Amino acid sequence: MIEKRGHWSGVLFATSLALFAVLLGTVAVAGQSVKNPGILIEAIEVGSECLDPAYNCCTEELQITRALYDPLLHETPTGELIPWLATEVPTVENGLIQDDGRTYILPIRKGVRFHNGDELTPEDVEYSFERMMVMDVPGGFGFVYTLPLLGVDSTRDEDGNLLVNFEEIDRSVEVQGDCVVFHLANPVPWFLHILADPPFIVDKSWTIAQGSWPGTKETWLEYNMRALEDMPLCKIANGTGPFKLVRFEPGNVVELVRNDDYWAGPAKLERVIRKVVPEWSTRLMMLQNGDADIVTVPLEYLDQVRSLEGVRVITGIPQARVSAIYFNQKIAPESKFIGSGKLDGNGIPPDFFAHVTVRKAFCYSFDWDTMINDIFNGMVKKATGPIPSSLPYYNPDQETYYYDPEIAAQLFQQAYDGKLWEKGFKFTAVVYTEGDKRIIDLLRYDLKQINPKFEIECVVEPWSALWAHQVQGWLPLFVSGWGADYPDPHTMVQNFMYSGGPDAATQGINKYDELVKAGVSTLDPEKRREIYYELQRLAYEDAIDIWLYESTGWMVMRDWVKGDWRYPFWAPEATYYYGVWK
Repeated sequence: MIEKRGHWSGVLFATSLALFAVLLGTVAVAGQSVKNPGILIEAIEVGSECLDPAYNCCTEELQITRALYDPLLHETPTGELIPWLATEVPTVENGLIQDDGRTYILPIRKGVRFHNGDELTPEDVEYSFERMMVMDVPGGFGFVYTLPLLGVDSTRDEDGNLLVNFEEIDRSVEVQGDCVVFHLANPVPWFLHILADPPFIVDKSWTIAQGSWPGTKETWLEYNMRALEDMPLCKIANGTGPFKLVRFEPGNVVELVRNDDYWAGPAKLERVIRKVVPEWSTRLMMLQNGDADIVTVPLEYLDQVRSLEGVRVITGIPQARVSAIYFNQKIAPESKFIGSGKLDGNGIPPDFFAHVTVRKAFCYSFDWDTMINDIFNGMVKKATGPIPSSLPYYNPDQETYYYDPEIAAQLFQQAYDGKLWEKGFKFTAVVYTEGDKRIIDLLRYDLKQINPKFEIECVVEPWSALWAHQVQGWLPLFVSGWGADYPDPHTMVQNFMYSGGPDAATQGINKYDELVKAGVSTLDPEKRREIYYELQRLAYEDAIDIWLYESTGWMVMRDWVKGDWRYPFWAPEATYYYGVWK
C-alpha cells in the first residue's frame, strides 16, 4: 500500500507540520514542550487504500476502521472480552449461548448514535453482518464470518460457483426484540473473539443511501465480490466509533477528528493525522523535531533512534504472526514476471513451483541465520511452519528446513532431469517494502552461489499493484505474512493451506482442504491437536513455502505519547487512538 511520492512531498509535509505546530503552540509537560497538543501525528511507510469495514484487508485499514467503527465486544490488552455495543458477553451460564454453542444472543446497547446522529438499532447490526457476508470482498474479512455462520470459507468456490444462497445468509443473523441472534452452522471455539475484532457495524439506512447493498434478496448477487473501486464506503465513513473521518486520500493521508458525543466518553485526543512519508530520512527528521509523534522505523534504522532525546523505543512486542516466501504453484501463463515462460535460461514455466523438488531446493537455499542476525538484528525467530508458537497446537518438535547449499544443489540437479541445473532459470520477484527486498536479495545471493545461472530480478512496487499481481496469479513467489485474526490455529492454516484462503487461493494450493475443515469440525482438543500437527508436518513435507520468521514487534514514539496504545493480535503499528493521549 505504499504510494511513492518523491522526497519533496515528505519534506513539504514535514515543513507544513512544523508550521502547524507553531500556529498551534506548545504545551509544557514534565519539563518538555509537547508539540501539537491534542493532535496525534503519525508518519508511516504504508497507507490505507479503502476504509469500507467490509474490506478491512490489512493493518493499515484496521488502524483506521477501529477508530471509526465499534465492535459488539471489546478485547482488552490482557485478552479479556468485555461488553461494547453489546451489553453482555454471552456465556452458557447467563443463557446467551445455547444449543451446544450453535446459538449466540447479544443484547444491543441503547442510546448509541452514529456520527450523523442516527441511533444504533439491532437491525443495523443484523444488516452489517449480512452485508459483510453478502459482499465477501476478495482479500477482505468475509471469510472469518462465513465459516462459522454458513459453514463455508467463501460464498463462491475458486471457479466462481455459488456455495450458498441468500436464505442461508438471512437465517444466520436475526433480530429478536433488542437482541441480535447468531445461528452458527457449526460451533467454533473462537466465535466471541471475532465479535470483538474487526469492527464493522454500519448505519443501515445511511449505507444503503450511499449506494451499497440495499439489504434485499433480489440484489445480493449484484454486490457479491465487488471490486474495491465499486465500493462507495471506501472513501467515506459513518460509524459509532470515537473518531470521525474528515479527510481521506487513499495511499496518502487520513485525518480524523474526535467524536465528542461518543457513547463511551470522548477520546482524550482531539485529532489524528496519519500521513504516508515514504522516505526514512524525512520520517527521522519529523521524529527528532517532534513534528511526528509516532513513526514507522525499519528495523535496520532502529539503532539510530534509540539514543534520541525524548523518544521511546519499545521492542520485543509479541505477535501471533508468521512471515514466509510463498511459492505460486500455478503461475498464470500470461505473467510478465516469468520471462520466456520456458526452462531455457531466460524464464521459468508456469508450473515451475508445482514441482516439490524445486520447492525443497529453494528451502535449502535460504540462509536463516543471516536473515535473523543481519536483516533483523536478532529481533525475530525462525518460523517452523504455518502456526506461530504463541497459538494452541503449535508443534515445538516440528522438523524444519535449514540452509544447506550442498543439499540444495543436489535437488536442483535432480529437478527436470538435470535440465534445470544445465539451463538455469530467470524470473522477477515483486516486493513493496525495502525489508522484503532485502530478504529476496539474500535469496538471490544464496542461489547465485549455488549456480550462477540462477537469476531472480527484484522490483519494488506499491502494495496495490503487488496485490493485483498476486490475485491475477502473476507472481512466481512473494514475501508476505499472516497475523492471527483470533487466538486459534485455524486462522493461520486457513490462510496458508486452504484453497479459499486469502494467500493460498493465489498459490494454486488445494490438497489440504479436507484436513483444514476437519480442524474446525470438532471441539475435542486431542483430535484438534492431531489434525494441526499433521497439517504442520505436511507443510514441511510438501515445502509449500519458505517459513521465514515469527515477528516480535517494535514501536517508536515521542515519550509524551501516553496511555494504552496497542491492540492484541496485530502489528504494533496499529495504534489504539481511543486509548492514548499527549
